[in-house]
Amino acid sequence: MNKSTATGWVSWRTVCLAMCITILASACRKKSPPPDTPIRLGIQNNAVTSLVAIAHGKGLFKKNGIGVELVRYPSGKLALQGLFRGEVDVATCADMPIVDHSFERQDFWVVSTIASTERGAWIIARRDHGIQVPADLRGKRIGTQQNSAVHFFLSMFLLYHVIPESDVTIRFYDAADLPEALVDGQIDAFSMRNPFIAEAREKLGAKAVEFRDSIVYRQTFNLVASRRFMSENPDRVEALLRGLLAAEKFLVAHPERARQVAVREYGSERREEILIDWRRYRFALGLDQSLLLTMEDQAQWARSHGRSDVQTIPNYLAYIYPYALRNVKPGAVNLMGYEQDSQEPRQ
Repeated sequence: MNKSTATGWVSWRTVCLAMCITILASACRKKSPPPDTPIRLGIQNNAVTSLVAIAHGKGLFKKNGIGVELVRYPSGKLALQGLFRGEVDVATCADMPIVDHSFERQDFWVVSTIASTERGAWIIARRDHGIQVPADLRGKRIGTQQNSAVHFFLSMFLLYHVIPESDVTIRFYDAADLPEALVDGQIDAFSMRNPFIAEAREKLGAKAVEFRDSIVYRQTFNLVASRRFMSENPDRVEALLRGLLAAEKFLVAHPERARQVAVREYGSERREEILIDWRRYRFALGLDQSLLLTMEDQAQWARSHGRSDVQTIPNYLAYIYPYALRNVKPGAVNLMGYEQDSQEPRQ
């Protein structure tokens, strides 16, 4: 091999090597999104997720170094299912869907509560079907969304009013189908929340009657992440929480301006619904013992409502990841069995 041929061979090998490196680097980039890729956040599209709406509308996520893409779902239960299908990275949902999935899987963590209320669910019924007071629900057909917070509320409401569930017929629907089912007469009442109750109320007018009870169920709404995403992106999840904390502080300092931001995010056509619902919620980041107690009660309830396969109630402290919130909002974690100076688990 002469000198010119050898030089050409070396040059060709160098070019091929460079091309291979470029192709491999490109493939790696496709498999591993850059750190500035927005977090896909699945939200229940109503007032309960107002901290998310305010942080998004005010640009508070960006100010805290994180991009967020909102993916809207009719309910938190569907948002959590979206998380498990890989449609989103983080989801917002009530406590009951968390319990429902805890019997089959342990691959997720509750990162923070973002809202709580004793008035998040209630019942709308048809006055023209002979329903004037809660006792009139006996013998009636009541719709709800199965294994959800509103289903749990319905059971607690009936128990409080001494109405055995055997005295009513409970039918299950997707949340969006409940208003039409009530208007069409398929059911006499349903247990739900807005915007679905507002939709039914608008269609029924004076034929509607509503029942609320603020002592049967304190509902929490929570931020949930997969364990894998949490372990791979702890800094990004903390940035997400910082954006929500900034929204919480803005809401406290400027409540009217915060409400207007929420209305803008949800749509001006839902202004009245949002402003009414706003008064029902406490918006704050936190993790406290009542969440654990509620989930334990719900697990017991689920075992008696179609989940007879459940033999052992999970330890729900193991489903909570308090370290990100501790780093962002010190003092907001109040859980028995958790020490504030404990070390984050190694993944």
